[in-house]
Amino acid sequence: MRCGTDVHMRFGDLGAYHVDIPLSGELVRRQSTRRPATANARRAAVFHPVGEPTLERWNRGCRLLAVKICAQDLLRHLEVLLDHSVPTAMRLAPELDICDVRMTRVHAELRQADPAQLAVGEAAYRWGLTHLGRFADSYRTRVGELPSRTLGTP
Repeated sequence: MRCGTDVHMRFGDLGAYHVDIPLSGELVRRQSTRRPATANARRAAVFHPVGEPTLERWNRGCRLLAVKICAQDLLRHLEVLLDHSVPTAMRLAPELDICDVRMTRVHAELRQADPAQLAVGEAAYRWGLTHLGRFADSYRTRVGELPSRTLGTP
């Protein structure tokens, strides 16, 4: 969208996250009672699903890339992003440690599985743990036994 004049727009609840990334120029936005924030090519504007957003100013030179994403998709993509970009030692809280979540899910799946129907590697790959040597070592450290030993034990 390219505007010929500065604009001021108010919206109702959006129902999804909206990320507006100005490619050039800038826009000033506000949501609910928060202070206005300026978005430009170095800083995107993020609108939350609830709370009335307002575009206070959108200057005429502002070209924009806009992305809409629902909360469930955002969480799913955030898991992948955190897993690949943030070292475990730098994560802010244990609940953000996606590797730990995946390891817990593999452990639960291995305990419930029939050994004739599921291989350890298949369960690990399903949960995104692709380096089987590191997976087995981490699993043994965390659980106290090899994943092959857990397979099929209630």
